[in-house]
This record gives sequence, C-alpha cells and structure tokens, in this order.
Amino acid sequence: MSFYKGYRGKQILPYNVYLLVAGIVSFASATAIFLFVQHARFLAPFFCGLGIVFILCFLLGCIPPFSSHSGLALFLQRVLLILLALWFVSFMIVECIIISRASTSSNSDGADYLVVLGAGLYGSVPSPSLKSRLDETIKYARNNPDTVIIVSGGQGKGENITEAKAMHSYLVANGIDGNRIIEEDKATSTVENIRFSLDIIDGLWRGEGIPKIAILSNDFHLYRASVIAGREHRLITMVAAETPMLSLKINYYVREYFALLKLLLFSR
Repeated sequence: MSFYKGYRGKQILPYNVYLLVAGIVSFASATAIFLFVQHARFLAPFFCGLGIVFILCFLLGCIPPFSSHSGLALFLQRVLLILLALWFVSFMIVECIIISRASTSSNSDGADYLVVLGAGLYGSVPSPSLKSRLDETIKYARNNPDTVIIVSGGQGKGENITEAKAMHSYLVANGIDGNRIIEEDKATSTVENIRFSLDIIDGLWRGEGIPKIAILSNDFHLYRASVIAGREHRLITMVAAETPMLSLKINYYVREYFALLKLLLFSR
C-alpha cells in the first residue's frame, strides 16, 4: 500500500489527506456561517462537530505503522468513520421522510379549527418563518370562512409579547376578523402548541362527531407536528407554509433532524 510522507516523515495513508481537507472545510464552513449567516447559526456547531470527527480521524491515521499503538489507532479510526457513515445514512433517511411530508394534505380544506403553530419574534415582530405561516393562514382563512383559527405560542426569550398576541395582531391587521381567532398563549414547545390547542378545541366543540382539525406550520415542521398529533390520537390534516430564504430552509431542515430525534427519544 502506498503512503504519503507527512510532517517529520510520518507516513500518512492517502485517504487520510481527504480527512484533513474535510476537517478544514468543516471548520471553515462553521466560521463563515457564524460570522456571516446569523439566522442559520445553528449550523455552526453542527459543522464544528463534523470537523472535530474528521480531524480526530486524521490524527489517528498519522500514527506511524511501526508504533505499538498503530493497530489500536487504525481500529478507532475505522470505528469513528463507520459511526459517521451510519449517522449520515440515518440523517439522509430521516430528511427524506421529512421532505416527503412537507406539503399540504389533499383534504385540508373545510377544517372546523385551524391550529397555527408559533415561531420566534423579533421583539414584537414576526420572524420570517412565522410571517410565512401567518401569510398562509390568511389565504386559508379567506378560502375557508367558517374555520376558527387558534394561534398558539407563549413568550420566549427576546420576545416582548406572546407569539399568540403577535400572530393575532398580524392577522387582524391583514383583514381577518378577530372574533374568529383564539389565542393559546402558554405553549413553549411544539408538543405544548398542539396539546394545549387540542385542549381548547375539546372545551369548545359542541358539534356532532369529532371536529375536523388542521395544523399549519412551515413545510419542514409538518412531519414532527403530525407525529405529535398522532401521539394525541388525533386525525389531523396539515397545511404547509413555504419556508423563506434558502439558507433559512437548509438550517431548519438540518435542525429538524435533531428535533425529531429528541422527540422520539425523550418526549412523552
């Protein structure tokens, strides 16, 4: 097997050079995102983590073949690379599932209740992702004049008012009758958004049978919302709002992988 000569004559396997390059590119990407793409900063630690794994694998591969630790180092390097490959496969599978469910259900019109999931505010102003949800809500409300709208979201860090209050104000300012809108202003997570909103619906519903409920959120968010609704034993249709900005969309789709894992592993 051929080798490259490295620092101080150490022998480096050819593929080890690619690990070094991958590590440098990962760290450079993390730095660029942190400095220049503020709304996607979640991706910075993600790329840092990849960079650490690549550099660690590179360093393990730098141990000379004649060293007494070379066998263990090569074994550890291969374990890390296998684990990284398995993680990447799981990431691609989960992302494919999320993307496949990132669209409006065919039977979403005519809901008795539309639950609009909250997102961040800039003080009192809806963030781009929340604004896209509200703009889609306006379209739905105009096409379905009998639907009651529940806006769900409490007050988070850096927010001057509850997300529900900001959402209510935005909808009314854009021509939606305030009497159609109910505020759920206690939720601090997607699980609570859906659970608390369903509690409100259960307290209000006086019709026959069960109410038809639709949940509206950004496209990347719909699969996780449907999983949560399924845990509440509800049949719910989904309404998708397009996520604005490519960098924001990439950020949220990557983050959704970890949010979904957290839901499946730790949430009840």
